[in-house]
Amino acid sequence: MVVFDKNEFEIALVTYNRKDFVHEFISINYYEFIKRNIKLSVYDSSTNDETKELILNLSLDIDYYKIDSNTNIGYKPMLPILNTNCKYLWVAGDSKYFDFDDLDNKVFSRVKESYDTIIISAGPKVCDDETIYNDKSNFLHDCFISSTCIGHSIYKMSIFDKVRNDKYFLNILDDKYKNNYGFAWLGYFYESYALSDYNSIYIDIEAIPILPKYKKQAWTIRFYECWIENIIDMMNALPCSYLSKKSIPSFVWSNMKLDRIYYCALARIRGGLDYNIFTMYDSKGYLDIVGANKLRLKIFSLIPRFIVKLIFVVNILINRLKCFIIKIYMNK
Repeated sequence: MVVFDKNEFEIALVTYNRKDFVHEFISINYYEFIKRNIKLSVYDSSTNDETKELILNLSLDIDYYKIDSNTNIGYKPMLPILNTNCKYLWVAGDSKYFDFDDLDNKVFSRVKESYDTIIISAGPKVCDDETIYNDKSNFLHDCFISSTCIGHSIYKMSIFDKVRNDKYFLNILDDKYKNNYGFAWLGYFYESYALSDYNSIYIDIEAIPILPKYKKQAWTIRFYECWIENIIDMMNALPCSYLSKKSIPSFVWSNMKLDRIYYCALARIRGGLDYNIFTMYDSKGYLDIVGANKLRLKIFSLIPRFIVKLIFVVNILINRLKCFIIKIYMNK
């Protein structure tokens, strides 16, 4: 088991109106944190006090911060980054947890080895386990998909020294990234990361989803806003030293298959894709930059939503049937 020194390692849980997630996250993880001398903080932007009351009633050693509920989800990770006094910070999402044996063996041990950034796998695997990066452009290209997930990056806080100590530099980054709904914190990180020589490592471990009875998915309303507008705007704003930045939007769409039927239907159902939205993206050339299947997006933007819901359900059932058939075949 890896045990940290005082103020060496903090996990900051960023949450919004998800008391059930927070309760389960703490129930599963808290005493594992205590054994390892890991500091736990909660940054809560809820529109009610349910999460605050939960933390107070638990009477545990947890630092609680109430933050403005209007804060962009993409900027929220910056709040613990600007506030922490620990050497390392893991900005954690509230919907996943990890096996602590894996964390000790593959992640916490790397923190002790003083890597500047540890990126934990998320979504499609795009690079080899335990790949070490010194080239910033290669790091951006290979690790961007994982780093977009809140809860999959551990940072040494010295990377953010200029952001934390230079108000002029912070104001410049605020103008460039603060209003980026999906990925604001990544703009601050990659700008800071570009300033000096840092080493990073990619770790491939399984994230285990937390599944309470009620799961809110408000992010799907802005699904294509994030993966078209926000990703392009952020790449345009990043320093030119990231030679790979022009290829990132199409790389992400290719690997995550963001124009497959499931995502088209989900975005359409949630109101994040209609013909006006499609026309706006297409007229600005965004769909060519991300390499989207324009015809498919256009068709889904025009189909009535009740038909899209039917397509969505049928698509899920077909995929489940495929998985069932594969399991039968593999068990023969």
